[in-house]
Amino acid sequence: MPGTNPLWGVQCVSVSSCVAVGTNSVDGLGVVVPVTNGDPGSVTTVNGTHSLQGVACESADSCLAVGLNIPGYKPVGILAPVGTAVWSDNVGTVQSVQGTSILSGVACGSTTSCEAVGTHGSKGVVLQISLGVIYQLGQRIFTL
Repeated sequence: MPGTNPLWGVQCVSVSSCVAVGTNSVDGLGVVVPVTNGDPGSVTTVNGTHSLQGVACESADSCLAVGLNIPGYKPVGILAPVGTAVWSDNVGTVQSVQGTSILSGVACGSTTSCEAVGTHGSKGVVLQISLGVIYQLGQRIFTL
């Protein structure tokens, strides 16, 4: 798909509406692409990201993308709230998650609870996201 290289993750919120995430082929920033009935829409760049690796949608208008940013050449995992209704207006504030190098996957079990996974160095990382509060190893990290 023009403007992307590659797309890493996709989540469908209905049989005809999906969200894909990946990397912009021009400047390496993360991108979000709506997909309707199999046809990709306009690519939206997400500032504050280097690449988006996965996405999960809690509802038709609220998704959470994960990936990484590389400020000062030191990778850090990120969480990026994105919506499916109006893409350019629904990208929330990107949050860096200290103690992570990359967040590569996310899944939501309900509209209020998600889990994100990734790495920090050679160790696996699991984050619990409950009602917008981020926990790691049972400790509250921050609120989205």
